[in-house]
Amino acid sequence: MEEQLIPIGFFVILVGIVIIIIGTFLAVLKSKQTKVEWGFGGILWFIPFGYWSSKRMMYFVIVSLVILSILFFVLTKKLI
Repeated sequence: MEEQLIPIGFFVILVGIVIIIIGTFLAVLKSKQTKVEWGFGGILWFIPFGYWSSKRMMYFVIVSLVILSILFFVLTKKLI
């Protein structure tokens, strides 16, 4: 079962990237004054990091990291 999860995970990530690229191109084609906001973050060991282009994206990244951290800790506790 675990062997099948790796290709499925890569496929889901690839589909997500394609959807983001298509959405960006469609937004640019609709209007000439499109503002693109971006943000990303992660956790290396216990050090959180993130970069963003606006305050709105900062809040989104922080909330996403908190939710993913809680989910990670809950799932790893059930496995042990």
